[in-house]
Amino acid sequence: MDKTWTLICCLLAASLAHAGPGARVHEQGWFYYEPLPQPKPPTPLKPPVAVPGGRVTTTVPLGSAWLRKNLPLYLDRAMDQPTLANVRRYRYLERLAMDRSSAYSDASARLTMLDPLLDEQSVSPITALAKATRHREQSARQQQVLGQVARDAGLWFFFRSDCPYCHAQTNALQTLSRLYGFSILPISLDHRPLPSGAFSEFVPDQGQAAKLNVSVTPSLFLVHRDGRVLPLASGLQTQDQLVDRILELGHTLGWIAAADYDALRALQNTALDDLAAGLGPAEDPDQLIDALIEQGADRIGRGTPISPITKETP
Repeated sequence: MDKTWTLICCLLAASLAHAGPGARVHEQGWFYYEPLPQPKPPTPLKPPVAVPGGRVTTTVPLGSAWLRKNLPLYLDRAMDQPTLANVRRYRYLERLAMDRSSAYSDASARLTMLDPLLDEQSVSPITALAKATRHREQSARQQQVLGQVARDAGLWFFFRSDCPYCHAQTNALQTLSRLYGFSILPISLDHRPLPSGAFSEFVPDQGQAAKLNVSVTPSLFLVHRDGRVLPLASGLQTQDQLVDRILELGHTLGWIAAADYDALRALQNTALDDLAAGLGPAEDPDQLIDALIEQGADRIGRGTPISPITKETP
């Protein structure tokens, strides 16, 4: 019995020695209690990131940047493991991205109606009526500009009688002559006429082709009355290609005014192009954009009061 009691006492002493502070009641007293641990202070949120100019940006939950990065990952997961949960996560993110894109598209369309500088019609016609009107205007201006070039320059047409591409080139050249008045000098490399009879009043080559390094037929050169002979095209070209090359070459050489050349371009620059070139340097890109918007508003007179229109009595 004594041995058993001694063993119990030893075990009790050992357990108390290894127990926590609350278990050592012989040191603290029977009515001792430990205070509850204080909760840890919450981790402070990261402050918003400041950008130049004093503006502040915050992270948007499930924002566009997050979607661009993670949407492909969720798609891969849904395809590799097509459980209902994985597919649902991706489809919800996809729907969210589509809704936001649709909202942006609607807002952009409303803004376009309110701001003429953003209207695509000012850059290139969209409707059939606008396209037809612009085509008529450009055709008339193009005829005038190319007519001015034709008064000072003509075309040399190098061909061979056995060249099918030379035969096909004659239609476009005859149209240039008829519409714009270009004088065309046909030069036969083999001293023979074209089988079709086009440009029957040709001249035989007398070494001009060798001096101009003509190696392909047909070859065309733009010849100015001041004596300059400029390569225009090698190989078969359409009428539109020849017109574009003449306009580009004429503009480069100063035969065509910059205003006339710009008016004939397919896409017209908006006023924003000129306004952006006149802006000074700024550290904050937002300030530059706001200045561009303000100058654009001044250019179109947005907000300018307009006197009411009254009918004058005779």
